[in-house]
Amino acid sequence: MDFTQHEPSLAPAENNDLNSNNTYHHLRAAVDDPRLQNVLEQMTKSFKDITDILSHSDIVKDTSSGLSLLYRNFQDLSKFRYPETRTIGLIGATGSGKSSLINSILDDGSLARSKNDGHACTSVVVEYRAVNDQIDRPYTIQVNYMDPEEMRGLLRELLQTVRHYYFRVETATEAVETSDSADEAEDADINSIPYGFEESADVLTPEKVTELKLSSDGALETLYALFRDQAACTPEFLTGNGDPNSETQVLDKLLQMATDGLYRRPGKMTSGCYIQATDGIDECKRYLDLLTTDGRGNDPAIWPFVKLIRVYLDSPILKSGLVLADMPGLRDSDFIRKKVTMKYIRWNCNVLGFVTWIDRCVADPTVEEISARFKPTFPQVVLVTGIDVVNPHEYARNNTESAEHVKRLNDKISALGHEIEALCSAREDAEGAERVLTESRILALQDEKDKLDFERTKFLIEDRNDQVIREMARMRTRKNKKVFCVSNAYFKRFGKGKTKKAKMRAELSGIPQLHQYCSSVPAQAQFDTISSFIRTKVPSELNSLALWTLPAFDDADELKAASIRLLLENAERQLHKRFQLPWGIVITARYNLAQAFTVLILGAIDDIAKEWRDACIEAGKQWRKWRHNTFTAFCRHLGEHSTPSRPNHAWNKELLSPAIKRLEVEWDALMNWMDSEIVELTQGIDEHSQAICRMLETQSIMPTRSCKGLVEAMKLRQKAIEEAFKLTLEKVKDAAEVMKDTMLSDDPLDSYVGDFMYPAYQACNDVEGKGGDRKRKNILTEYTGPKDLVGNYYARAKTEFNRIVGEHFKELQKEVDELVGSLVSDLHNVAAIDGQIPEAARDKEFAGVVSEKVDLTDTLMKEAQALVLELERKEN
Repeated sequence: MDFTQHEPSLAPAENNDLNSNNTYHHLRAAVDDPRLQNVLEQMTKSFKDITDILSHSDIVKDTSSGLSLLYRNFQDLSKFRYPETRTIGLIGATGSGKSSLINSILDDGSLARSKNDGHACTSVVVEYRAVNDQIDRPYTIQVNYMDPEEMRGLLRELLQTVRHYYFRVETATEAVETSDSADEAEDADINSIPYGFEESADVLTPEKVTELKLSSDGALETLYALFRDQAACTPEFLTGNGDPNSETQVLDKLLQMATDGLYRRPGKMTSGCYIQATDGIDECKRYLDLLTTDGRGNDPAIWPFVKLIRVYLDSPILKSGLVLADMPGLRDSDFIRKKVTMKYIRWNCNVLGFVTWIDRCVADPTVEEISARFKPTFPQVVLVTGIDVVNPHEYARNNTESAEHVKRLNDKISALGHEIEALCSAREDAEGAERVLTESRILALQDEKDKLDFERTKFLIEDRNDQVIREMARMRTRKNKKVFCVSNAYFKRFGKGKTKKAKMRAELSGIPQLHQYCSSVPAQAQFDTISSFIRTKVPSELNSLALWTLPAFDDADELKAASIRLLLENAERQLHKRFQLPWGIVITARYNLAQAFTVLILGAIDDIAKEWRDACIEAGKQWRKWRHNTFTAFCRHLGEHSTPSRPNHAWNKELLSPAIKRLEVEWDALMNWMDSEIVELTQGIDEHSQAICRMLETQSIMPTRSCKGLVEAMKLRQKAIEEAFKLTLEKVKDAAEVMKDTMLSDDPLDSYVGDFMYPAYQACNDVEGKGGDRKRKNILTEYTGPKDLVGNYYARAKTEFNRIVGEHFKELQKEVDELVGSLVSDLHNVAAIDGQIPEAARDKEFAGVVSEKVDLTDTLMKEAQALVLELERKEN
């Protein structure tokens, strides 16, 4: 029974489909099909044989020759890989078993720290990737550090958290105690109230004090890690000896001390990326410990200023194309790290996995808190850990049929235990045959007891898993999520076992099923790459090599050769004109895409700009009227807060609301336009290609075989160009979807309006001392007015979309240039430059050998194409 995916009869039908094993099993099975892997191996070997043959020709030494280009292309074919990766990001609260789960998935020792010591597992995004052509040494670590501005932002966040608690709670409490009454404190001159005490006393509940204390303790813990044995972490220093106006000076000192300590970290003062190859798992773990945990002795911790760590492993599960990301839980992070995590999820993750302990999985708020920030279509799974932690005797006390069954098993196991104990005692007095018989009986009973014990364990785990899945299936926010129930402890104990008993228990852990799912995530992309390789790339190169050999067998007189050259030169000009010159199809497509965005999205912003700006200014005016205590509370909570006078209010949402409906409509129009553009571009490429093919087919001077070969080359390269365009536009559309989400969101952690207003809230929170309320309101009024949210929004949208399009179309142009270059080379190989002999005609015997090898490889290729078609039909 596949208990991790088993659906009880009470579960909704849609959850049965989601938790079905079949879909991802088929996806992986297609890629890993032994026949497909075998034919790929044979093909790459054949390509290597071709490169060996070509290497013996002197023509290859001339790097400008057509044969040299073919030689390089077949070298690439012989090294074919399908490197497409997909990322599963795991997130969960401290103690959820996330790091242990990662170790189970990787099946590679205890690389991810599973102890809750310090910030080892909660503060840095750690990616686990397979080694590749660029980084081919296992256990290599790549670390991305914060830049100075990001360091300052983090230190400011930590410092403000500590100071907020000090001035908000401790100093404020003293102020209230020295007043005759709370009303006297409330009516006092607000400029004399200590920093942070602007929120009225009735808002400072015991729960709020506890929350502020926990936040302050967390910030202090990070500062202690950064500044060991320094006076930087004393309350006196961080609060400027109680001076509300000291924050900027304290922050500058902290940044200087932090910068001075960077020389102790790997890469020292290097900002950006640092790579370190280690000598195996033990050294790799030491480096990870160095980067993710508090320093030893008086050494400062490195992790606070680390943005991302990548670990490259020679791991079977990662070689399937999986990238596994260990991400800090949002509840365990400061604001800066929350933003980093949210940005990572949105731009890097293909699947988001919520890790939660089974005893609190249904009530765990992490799933809902994070799910709410993403569309329902974003793939998400729930990974329930600790399924083996269940007491059979406690379970039997429930008033259910399952409990009755467990009670019966408990009684049988207990009775067998007593019987075994009695036989063990009797064995002491037995001799000879009687002793042998007793020992045999003990072994038989022990075996029976072990089987019953496993039956009970299996029933307990599967029954509780069913309960969990049933409960989640009833939850509106989880009913459409896959659920995996796993035991890291069971897999660690039995995962590598070879006996039937060990394999049964390893299967019970749920990890093998999770392995299968994880490896299936990149499977579709990898199969698509293999399919494109076999259907387009391979036949294109084989056809080009066959074309190269034809002049050795097709003689043409000089007059006819000259006419052929003129014809092919015209074809070459058409290729350059339509695919490479300014206003060719790539440049035109890029321009049209930018224009569509300008007209639809930027045009919409322009249309509503005045109304939107006026609404922002009016919002700022209204907020100015708020009492100082309420206004300050909202600044402290980044515009999202609730007070008795202003319940459930969100400033960011109010600022965005005048634009949201219009932009939603225009974004939908842009996405629809992109879909239609893919169709139109494909038609345009087809028309350009067909025009050249007709020109070749209607001529009568070129040998028939050469003409057919060039037409086939044109069609194959056309298909490759169409695939390149389609893939590029799909990537642009995917990135635009992410951009759309951040533009239309008011989330303080991950949105345009949130990023724009964050400095405003920070500046308000920096204000201290006399005149604080007026200064804060002036700051916010400036951001809702002269700072121009609308103009900033417009400029960022334009810049970001141009960046997305520029990055992807740069790669597209490079790929199209290579494809057109190969076509031009085919033209030159058929008809040499005036006065020269075609390359193949210089050595007809060599051309014959090449031709024979091409024919053999072509047969293998057709076998592979038929197999791909069969697998696709089976998958569908």
